[in-house]
Amino acid sequence: NEEEAEIVKVIYQEYIKLQSVRLVQKKLKELGYPVPRYQRISLTLRRRLYIGEVSFGNEYFPGAHQPII
Repeated sequence: NEEEAEIVKVIYQEYIKLQSVRLVQKKLKELGYPVPRYQRISLTLRRRLYIGEVSFGNEYFPGAHQPII
């Protein structure tokens, strides 16, 4: 989903700059994006799927998909 991928990119970019999930929420609102709940943003930042990895058991491997980040 291209729209969701765009929001994920903005979340990562803004978090790198702002270092705060709450400030990321505020910035998303300013930019006119839908504003996910705090926990959803926090989980998004921790998901390795977005950097092109997949998990199997407790290990991570390169995925066959293109990374978003």
